[in-house]
Amino acid sequence: FNENGRYALTYDSNYVHIYLVGSTLKNKNLDTYNVKKGEYAIFEVGNKTQKDIIKTIEFINGIWYYSSKLGVKDDPYIECYTKDNCYIYVPLDKRKYK
Repeated sequence: FNENGRYALTYDSNYVHIYLVGSTLKNKNLDTYNVKKGEYAIFEVGNKTQKDIIKTIEFINGIWYYSSKLGVKDDPYIECYTKDNCYIYVPLDKRKYK
């Protein structure tokens, strides 16, 4: 959780889409993911509906990825939910700038 709402991590592994939701609950048996410091491209979804979040991720992975001159790290995308919106943070890799 953050001060505005919830967050999630999303990535693909062996052709399977993985979606992890953040929690304020502490459990020593759960994995912890620390967000890496760096530069991110930020995409505003416009709302929090799953349909529009998927559309935005498809845009990022399709049109934006291939037309952008920015390189993308092989790290999870971060979804940050506010009261009325969702923002998707895509980790950038300066070494892969096109």
